[in-house]
Amino acid sequence: MKARTLLGFLVVGAGVGALVATNPGPEAYQRYATEQASLYFNESVCNDLPAGVADLLQGRCAEIIAVGQPQLATLIRDRTERLNLGVLSIYRTTLGLPEGIPGLDMVPSYKVRTLGIGGHFFPISAEQQP
Repeated sequence: MKARTLLGFLVVGAGVGALVATNPGPEAYQRYATEQASLYFNESVCNDLPAGVADLLQGRCAEIIAVGQPQLATLIRDRTERLNLGVLSIYRTTLGLPEGIPGLDMVPSYKVRTLGIGGHFFPISAEQQP
């Protein structure tokens, strides 16, 4: 019976150790979130631009997003909080324009929560803020 108990503790300990070792850090989250935001902008925002804005960009929305990826990555890094629980992390990111910019009050901001565990990321929630 003692051997089974010891084996059980070893298996649980190895599992916990593996989760701790594969808990994705802030740099991995920044890469993941930048990729996901770029995909969202390309697939949703670029396709739903008002006619005047689309005319102004002359079909170059995806190109503008690609060029802006370093700035987007920095924005994500600066606006993300990490709750590190050892075996997993919860990342909370707020994206949007600063308040008080005249004429851009209609641009929404977003709050995104993501679970990082086992070297992977899983979206928990994404809320559009007024």
